[in-house]
Amino acid sequence: MALAATTAAATGSALARPMLLVSTENGPDHVQTRIVRRFVERVIECCADRVEIDHRFGGELYRDRDVLAALIQGKVGMAVAGTWQLGQVAPDVGAFMMPALYGRSAEETALIQDGPAVEAMNSQIEDGLGAVVLGRWIGLGFAQVFSTRKRIDDVDDLVGLRVRSPGGVANAWRLAALGAEPITIAWADLPRALAENRIDGLISSFATLDSISLWRRGVRFALEDRQYFSHYVPLVSDYFWRRIDEATRRDLRDAWNGVVEEGRVMAARAQEEARNRAVAAGVRIVTPTPERTAAVRARLLAGQEAVMLRSGVSRQAIERVTEGLRE
Repeated sequence: MALAATTAAATGSALARPMLLVSTENGPDHVQTRIVRRFVERVIECCADRVEIDHRFGGELYRDRDVLAALIQGKVGMAVAGTWQLGQVAPDVGAFMMPALYGRSAEETALIQDGPAVEAMNSQIEDGLGAVVLGRWIGLGFAQVFSTRKRIDDVDDLVGLRVRSPGGVANAWRLAALGAEPITIAWADLPRALAENRIDGLISSFATLDSISLWRRGVRFALEDRQYFSHYVPLVSDYFWRRIDEATRRDLRDAWNGVVEEGRVMAARAQEEARNRAVAAGVRIVTPTPERTAAVRARLLAGQEAVMLRSGVSRQAIERVTEGLRE
């Protein structure tokens, strides 16, 4: 499971080039993998004489829950981490999973993904990780609620269900507030957990579930309530960054930012196509009315102060996000 670039023979000059080892968790068909592959191609075009690059995906090197530690230690040169994984080093990133953003529209989330709120979060990420945010974030899409055996017509139907969370204090809190039992399971272990009935459902996106055909593994119902909007953040280890010159740093930033708009379109298309395949596979999808979504958001907002305190999300981060929604 590797996409590697080696454009010169294994001579002394080739060995002198820094190796940018990229680790991601999803499989070959996932939109994250496809986007990173485009980035790798651009790096080969611009920097093959200065940098070697090797992309290992499918969790071959590290699962997402472990990759940040590997990045800090310099064991990998680059990770493309989900925002749900970053709360441990940059609490304000959790603002995207706060009640204030529950059920928001795609148009609303687009208003804040390149704004001051994200710029401030980037600084916190860099300080917390000792790493570099290479460029703009790529939105993966909305996380929804899925279940295997129990039909879900409303969030009230989550009561008592064991629901897999991808991680993050806010995700676990939200599920518990809606009456579910949050369970954290690594993505690679999810198919077995479903087969063994250790969980009743999960929160994830249509494209992520589709990437490993979970429709064939018992997922039968979906509540399209837009639990939160997930993003991927490109992170480069400081160990690698210090080994390259300013021109190469600029070229790597340009290579990443050059795939962002295409990546966002790819992600949106992947979600739509995955949803269509879910319907074709017999998955029953219920979409709450705007009025119901607003009512649930108001109910969750009553506990926002508590979850902010538990997760470390600052009031300033919430204010920046909500101000961005009004632009």
